[in-house]
Amino acid sequence: VPQNYQKLESEDDIKNMEKLIDMLEDDDDVQNIWHNWDQD
Repeated sequence: VPQNYQKLESEDDIKNMEKLIDMLEDDDDVQNIWHNWDQD
């Protein structure tokens, strides 16, 4: 569990992070995903 969270400021960074998470979730070999992205 992350203790320090990072906020993404750029709209492009947010879209890229969402895309990466979606791609990882779609991969059958990936069981869990953790990140320290502050999504608020």
